[in-house]
Amino acid sequence: MVIWKLNQFRGSTFLEVLVVVSITAFVLIAMINASIVAIVQTKYARNKMQANRLTQEVLNWLRAERDRSASWDDFVQMALGNKWADLADGTEKEYCLNNLDFSTLYQEGNCSYIANSRFKRRLKLTVDKTDNFLRVEVTTGWRDGLCKNLNDYFCHQVKIVTQLTPWQD
Repeated sequence: MVIWKLNQFRGSTFLEVLVVVSITAFVLIAMINASIVAIVQTKYARNKMQANRLTQEVLNWLRAERDRSASWDDFVQMALGNKWADLADGTEKEYCLNNLDFSTLYQEGNCSYIANSRFKRRLKLTVDKTDNFLRVEVTTGWRDGLCKNLNDYFCHQVKIVTQLTPWQD
């Protein structure tokens, strides 16, 4: 009678192996998926940190150029092409910033990448005569496989807006 009971459960080991293999496969797939998500998030964080650094670099450069200029008018003339008194309130000028040099800035268009990077930068200067400052908006952007529109070079971006004021009168 004992032999008959052993024969009754003979196919159960195959079923047990199948269940164990299925559970192991699900666990492995979940671990691989978690690893891929972690890699993507790490890459995004690294790109955002580098974009922050590149954006801050522009602000530091602009402040240094302002401080190095002989006067506010000289700085505004270099940045906008006209003296402060000749500019209308709300005057805007946009630039692409591959490198940081007023002589090589060019007006907004098809921006080029910053050398040896995957980033593009834009600078927008807006005159505010009422409150006597220059509004500065710097945007550094990049694209990757997470972007819905692969032609959007500013799919991911870091933007900083600040004001520059005349520091000497």
